[in-house]
Amino acid sequence: MKKNIKNIPKKPLRDSFKGIWIPRSICLNTELTNTEQKLIGVVYALSQTKEAKKYGGCFATNSYLATIMSTSKGSIAKMLSDLRNKKQIKSIESQHSMNDRMRVLKVINSAKDFKEGFNTD
Repeated sequence: MKKNIKNIPKKPLRDSFKGIWIPRSICLNTELTNTEQKLIGVVYALSQTKEAKKYGGCFATNSYLATIMSTSKGSIAKMLSDLRNKKQIKSIESQHSMNDRMRVLKVINSAKDFKEGFNTD
């Protein structure tokens, strides 16, 4: 059975990704590699776009993340798996109609730190 994905964007909009900011708690977390820290920042930034908020988080594919991170899809898959095991992110399945399903990534462990960092008033 083929999935009907006509209403789901294939990848995040190019102009929606402006850059990343990584909170101190992530930078000082010795359980995370530098690349994992950057990936968490990318996932969080992509989850803050208007389009991503409709889906409940970052809906970027491993291929898109690999392009941003200048690495392979396999490396992204491994890092995402490691980050899930380290309780830094979670994957949820988002369903918008009977056949439209997609993986959505959410930063869980440090989401509060990201939000506080953006409030620089």
